[in-house]
Amino acid sequence: MAGPGRLEEGFSWRLISFFVRKRPLSHALTILFILTGILSYFQLPQEIFPPIPTNKIEIRAAYQGTSADSFDDIITNRIEDEVQTIEGVKLIESVTRDGSCLITLTLDDTTPIEDTLFKVRDAVDRVKPDFPEDMDDPTVVRKIEKYPLLTLSISGAKEDRLQDVADDIRKEVERLPDISRATINGKAKREIHIYLKNEILEALGIQPRQVKDLIRQWVNNSPLGEIKVTGNHIFITTPGGSPDPNFWNRLILPVGDKKLYLSRIAEVRLELSEVKSLSHFNGKRNISLTVFKTEKGSSIDLSKKIRSMIPDWEKRYRGLKFAVYSDLSVYIKNRLNTVKSSAVVGLILVTISLYLFLNLRVSLTVLLGIPTAFLISFVYLAYRGESINMLSLFSFLMALGMVVDDAIVIGENIYRQMEKGLDHVRAAIQGAAEVFWPVCAATFTTVAAFLPLLMLTGDIGKFLKIIPIFVSTVLLASLVEALFILPVHAVELYRTGIGKSPFSNWEPLRNFYSAILNTLLSRKKETMLAALAILLVSFMAMKLFLTFTLLPQFDADQIYIRGKMASRHGIEETEKVVSVIEERVRKCVPAQDLDSIATH
Repeated sequence: MAGPGRLEEGFSWRLISFFVRKRPLSHALTILFILTGILSYFQLPQEIFPPIPTNKIEIRAAYQGTSADSFDDIITNRIEDEVQTIEGVKLIESVTRDGSCLITLTLDDTTPIEDTLFKVRDAVDRVKPDFPEDMDDPTVVRKIEKYPLLTLSISGAKEDRLQDVADDIRKEVERLPDISRATINGKAKREIHIYLKNEILEALGIQPRQVKDLIRQWVNNSPLGEIKVTGNHIFITTPGGSPDPNFWNRLILPVGDKKLYLSRIAEVRLELSEVKSLSHFNGKRNISLTVFKTEKGSSIDLSKKIRSMIPDWEKRYRGLKFAVYSDLSVYIKNRLNTVKSSAVVGLILVTISLYLFLNLRVSLTVLLGIPTAFLISFVYLAYRGESINMLSLFSFLMALGMVVDDAIVIGENIYRQMEKGLDHVRAAIQGAAEVFWPVCAATFTTVAAFLPLLMLTGDIGKFLKIIPIFVSTVLLASLVEALFILPVHAVELYRTGIGKSPFSNWEPLRNFYSAILNTLLSRKKETMLAALAILLVSFMAMKLFLTFTLLPQFDADQIYIRGKMASRHGIEETEKVVSVIEERVRKCVPAQDLDSIATH
């Protein structure tokens, strides 16, 4: 070991001496780390799992009133032909419906998405002159994953009013920051139904076929929607046109040498399409609104915000009932609280161990570094845009035992220097400087063990990357704290002495350990063979009895019942059967254990 005089001339001695002798500066830096760490923690979104960024680009185009086949020929195929030559595009998928299409481009993992976005926009711009003049420009954006947040139930009125209210609520919720979108479930389409008046048509000498052909031609050319004709009944879905019957009543039809208002020869009504799906909430018909959030949104904060809006909605829409179910934030809070409680228990056990095997002041010096190291790591996580989730908290637990290693080595060496007779200031500098390089080497080798996880490719690599990032960040933060902040704390706490650990004079424990150690050292070959045998048995047991599970399973707080009826049964008959099942579930589950029953 280097002597004190030589050590004073080294880099590590001068660096540590600077922080120990400039204690006000060190305390100011510590307070700064703690405050920024606390602020950063509260800025981190809380999720059950970390979001996986996608390497996909979406192209959306719409032209209402066109059939899926026509749209595919005129627009979808032309866009696909233009973008398929772009470098880095691995897969092209498209879905074309009546009046719209969605084209998804999947890029190679190594392809920069921002540069490719510009190339895709240029490609779409090149084919735009071939599209209809009154068509809106296609949109090209990076695909943003929708993360389910909660489902909002609206009940207590007739279906047409529920749909109007659901549309208003959807628009209001989608205006909230970090809300991706909200979709209405169980919503029937609005249709214009035109019933031709046969008596009037006969009196005017007009064939019903003439009127139907004129309406069909006008709807297809506008475009105002999709049209179907059954006998003298015409019904039109109106995604691009007006759902107002008065608009259609004022429609002028040139029939022969006559120009007639549609209202004269037909009755126009606004009706809801045939219901294809129904939903119940606690036994009553409802319309549900599924809310999705963006990648950066905090589920817990967004859920609180939406729940706080319910009293205002109930005042605004008298007679309606609003309820939240399938709230992912509740699940997140429960799971995170479980992990947090485990972390607190672990911290308490570490505290007890340090107190028993070191002494009160040394253990306090070591313990002060634990929250400081984690708070420093929170600053970096917030800077990277990470979140508090199951994996990051698992990394917290993993790092909790390792984060004290550097502090224990340095704190114990400072303790040893004071036992040799050095004053508290000199002991803090000398003790930290002596183990500076070994402690750095130990930390960097531990960090290096986690770095291969960063090299994993694909979705699993993106999913698990938080573990090496968090553990490495915490370990490096603990190294900084142990080398430059802990000696300052030691100077303050060791000023009046250091005391002894509860086990310092417990000779039976020392004697027991010494006896075991002497026995093992006197029989080196037998000890090595026994260790090798234990290792082989452990590997065999692991191979035979341990199974691999990426993530642990938790007790479910939701039960799903799925059923299927024969196709000959209509939706009304199916609803009756479902109501019977709901009632039986309500009877067999105690009321205090049942939150809600939602049926779709």
